[in-house]
Amino acid sequence: MTGLGKAQSLNEIKKRYRMNKESKLKNLLETLRSHQVEHPYIEFNPPASPQAIEEADRKCQEKFGIALPRDYKELLGYANGFSFGYGYFYFAADHRTSWWQNRSSNAIFFLRSDIYRDLLEENEGNREFYKGSKSKWNNPNFLFLGRTQGGSREYIYDVRLKCYRRGCLEDQEYNFTPFDTQEERLYEDFYSMLEGELAYFFEVLGPAPRLLEPKVIHLLQTVRRSRFTNERSFLPPASPRAIEEADRRFREELGISLPDFYKAFLAFSNGFWTEGAILFSIPDEDSPVVALRKEQEAEKYNIEYLFPYNYDYRSLESWESEEERKEWMHPSYFFFGRERDSFFDTFMYDLQTGLFHWCEALIPVGGEFVYPDFYSLLKHKVFGVMEEVL
Repeated sequence: MTGLGKAQSLNEIKKRYRMNKESKLKNLLETLRSHQVEHPYIEFNPPASPQAIEEADRKCQEKFGIALPRDYKELLGYANGFSFGYGYFYFAADHRTSWWQNRSSNAIFFLRSDIYRDLLEENEGNREFYKGSKSKWNNPNFLFLGRTQGGSREYIYDVRLKCYRRGCLEDQEYNFTPFDTQEERLYEDFYSMLEGELAYFFEVLGPAPRLLEPKVIHLLQTVRRSRFTNERSFLPPASPRAIEEADRRFREELGISLPDFYKAFLAFSNGFWTEGAILFSIPDEDSPVVALRKEQEAEKYNIEYLFPYNYDYRSLESWESEEERKEWMHPSYFFFGRERDSFFDTFMYDLQTGLFHWCEALIPVGGEFVYPDFYSLLKHKVFGVMEEVL
């Protein structure tokens, strides 16, 4: 084949995987991309080379007997893997691009290689892991294309049904997700599946009120982008009615008001979980997340609620004696979070002094662990172990 022939052949391949301007999928991805500045956890790898897409298709057919669906090839031609925060899609190995060669320093899917994975390797691993089991994932007709952060949802192409499938984790009792259903769904094309998954971003996360300081919001968004995130880093904002009800309850039953900084935080995210810390939620009957609607179901969904923690701190049952309670209990202390590996290592705001504290056994440690504002506590203590990504 002549050089010209090779060029023509390559151009044909490029056209095959290039999204046209009228593509619904391209428009959806471009809309998502337009939110990157304010939501840095939305990340796109560069397009895969045509050769890499062809190679991935060939290997999928050889190894799994499944050809890559056309619209997923088009996706790879637009972005070789991408993340929308609480979920992501796999990349195809691409040794021909400078991006791949420099992946250790400039590619999101390798900076967080413990999270993001290769399309072929992920499918090989799933087949080996579920081999011989009765799991629904042990299905030779499935090609796994992506997943949510905690794996509660899998994004699959079903070659037998010629459709896309959103599969859900078989046991989610202690792994609730920021979604309103565990229902499995089938979609006629990749666009429809992606549109359904991104609805949570466009309808819930994107419009969340920005009452916090911009630097606090930026910090939370950066944590959502880091390898310390999980699905519960993407909880919805609490409704105004829920925040008002929580404030009323604190005033009437505990004699303190809900601090303004935490009202602003709840309006942005009704709780926040990372691999190392938890910020507490409030019950919200209007929440799009079923798990956050009833405080009585906290144990069922493994939710950490704000009021019970503060109520228990003030109750006699939490202390050895009334004398100990009088000596150590401070009615001005407002507890709003804790470290994940310790129930009693907590984050506290003193309504009397206006200072923030890290506490051991509910007692302020003092010294360097006293902070002048919410941002300082978050950056240097709550998210302190994430220093390299902040």
